[in-house]
Amino acid sequence: MNMNRIIDMIIRQIMRRVVNKGIDKGFDVAGRMGKPKQRSAVPHDLGTNDDSNRQA
Repeated sequence: MNMNRIIDMIIRQIMRRVVNKGIDKGFDVAGRMGKPKQRSAVPHDLGTNDDSNRQA
């Protein structure tokens, strides 16, 4: 094998991985398009009324 074929093989593997990741990401985004945004079941507490923050 000459160096040109080895470089082409490596570039082809890298490009295959990049393209597959892009396709997977696109399917994930397309799958979420019709669904409403999920809201957190537990509201985020700012800790203003938390007894554990009190000093003795």
